[in-house]
Amino acid sequence: MRAAAPENVVIIDTTPDRPRVLGEVDLFSAQVLVHERAIYMHESVQYYVDRLEWGERKAYVHKIDADHYTYANRAVTLKPLDIFGHAPTQGGRRIHGEVMVASLVTLFKKLKFGTDENVGWGPIDLPELELQTTAYWLTAERLASPWRRDDLDVALLGAGRAIQLRVSDLGSDAGDGAYNYQVSFAPHVSADTKKKLAAARAANDDAAARNAMRDAGISAVVASCGTALTTQQAQLLRRFTLKGVLSFDPDAAGQGAAAKSSEMLVAEGFQVNVAMLPAGDDPDNYIRRQGAAAYQEQLRNSRQYLEYLLDRTAAEHDFNKDDSRREFLGRMLTVAARIPDAAQRDQFADRLAHKARITEEVVRAKTHMIADVVCDQDTQSTLARWYGTALTTCMSV
Repeated sequence: MRAAAPENVVIIDTTPDRPRVLGEVDLFSAQVLVHERAIYMHESVQYYVDRLEWGERKAYVHKIDADHYTYANRAVTLKPLDIFGHAPTQGGRRIHGEVMVASLVTLFKKLKFGTDENVGWGPIDLPELELQTTAYWLTAERLASPWRRDDLDVALLGAGRAIQLRVSDLGSDAGDGAYNYQVSFAPHVSADTKKKLAAARAANDDAAARNAMRDAGISAVVASCGTALTTQQAQLLRRFTLKGVLSFDPDAAGQGAAAKSSEMLVAEGFQVNVAMLPAGDDPDNYIRRQGAAAYQEQLRNSRQYLEYLLDRTAAEHDFNKDDSRREFLGRMLTVAARIPDAAQRDQFADRLAHKARITEEVVRAKTHMIADVVCDQDTQSTLARWYGTALTTCMSV
């Protein structure tokens, strides 16, 4: 397959006064070897890829001495186009035919030599490559019946990996080609069922939204796993930016995830906005139905998270009732205390005081007292609830 690539990327070393050509790599290899910010190895020497001019098929590198290497994540999709021949085998069929191979790389990791410790990552913005070639594949229709779906997926992935490793052991002749494995639906599944299952996967796959955003011209996109966003991921993001717009589904789960993720990002020092989509839409569907321009307008009109949270939480409480007002103050004091920037914390405290109809000086003082306590988040939340109770009691007298 590699030999079938119609073009190569030329690698140019800019370290000497007079640039020189190091060599060439095919397009499929270039995706993972000479993307921008990659560490490229040539004759045991490390080179840093300064830029990749994909249209010109040129990669510009210079010598470095780094303590890490880079590893690009490649997603390969195989789509059967034609069958040249097939024969029964135990549990299924073996087939030889023509396939479409699609290769897409979206990010790379920086891994330390010796320990493989992950010390960073970065996005890769390159077009998807497609190639028609011949392939050999196996089906396992009869073997699949006694298996649960989750177990079957794991078993097939393991079998595919074993086949890949076995092919790599066959020697240089086999190594001249390329091989990959993919778990797919059995050929006997109807086209209508395939479409429904694919639609269900896309609706729950953050990659669908990410790809739709990139199609809309928004390249700086990170898709979390489901609605999970961890402190470790936030710390990685800080290496690239301190500003972000969250765009989750508008349902209750999505908005809950937006609130939790935003609160954690604010505590890590981010400036966070929240883009609100119409009910029933997610980012992927909205872009496909309304277009890129409409979605970009939603991003431009996104609200600062702290303002969004304050108004959203206030709308859930009745300030004419002491219990409801007390709960509101407790929740918001906790959020205010975790804002790392003192000026931003005071601004939020002033808005909180206005909403709760309490003097700004009092709210600021209580917020600082909670923020200055060295304790875990649960203890801070307890303090915030206590201060909220004290404040509402004093204002009610």
